[in-house]
Amino acid sequence: MSDPRMELKKAQDYTVGQTTMGLESTTTQMMWMGEGLIGYRKILDPDDIERSLLTVTPEDIQRCACHCLHHSRLGVAVVGPVHDTDEVRGWLG
Repeated sequence: MSDPRMELKKAQDYTVGQTTMGLESTTTQMMWMGEGLIGYRKILDPDDIERSLLTVTPEDIQRCACHCLHHSRLGVAVVGPVHDTDEVRGWLG
């Protein structure tokens, strides 16, 4: 099994690299600024985003995953005939 810190570092490096390369295009820069203004009412500085991204720890991800994937937050959609609704309810724990 791989080390979570190494996997996180690879993901962070990939994300930073893709963002940096993407922002080489004038069109992408304009999209970045527009999305920032619409979504956050300010233009986000890519360097600030990078610094924030690099502070994320495996423990942060674990905490977020536990919150988002807690059984009380889960739902299920079933397409097709369901003959045993109790079985479907059992899928949710």
